[in-house]
Amino acid sequence: MPFLVRLVSCGTAVLVAVALVPGLSIAPGGRAGATVLGAAGVGAVFGLVNAGAQHLVARLPLPMYVRTLGLVTLATNAAVLAVTAWLTGWVGYGLRVDDVGSAVVGGFLVSVVAFVVETWVVARVESRRGAGRPSHARS
Repeated sequence: MPFLVRLVSCGTAVLVAVALVPGLSIAPGGRAGATVLGAAGVGAVFGLVNAGAQHLVARLPLPMYVRTLGLVTLATNAAVLAVTAWLTGWVGYGLRVDDVGSAVVGGFLVSVVAFVVETWVVARVESRRGAGRPSHARS
């Protein structure tokens, strides 16, 4: 279940970023179904690369984050987006990043949207789990 939640959240976030950031695109463009399928593939690759990057960045000490005011996180997100574009470019169908500015803005947007979608999905799943359980009456 957690992998599917991450796949959906990353795929949705990539679609939102591609729609809003001018320098990002899913290639080759075309039918909407193919774009959604491409976004799911790009989302899966982004999720895997992001998981690996999180382990590397987690090793940085807290003072590094404080000194840079969180810019390390922006740079990491841009790098993850660029690596995802590079990896998906090998198959000829994937993410295209035109410049560094698009990677920074897209990385930030993907992180925010993925966080919001993942939080929403997890909250919905947990509320449904709780709704099926009988409530215990006090005697």
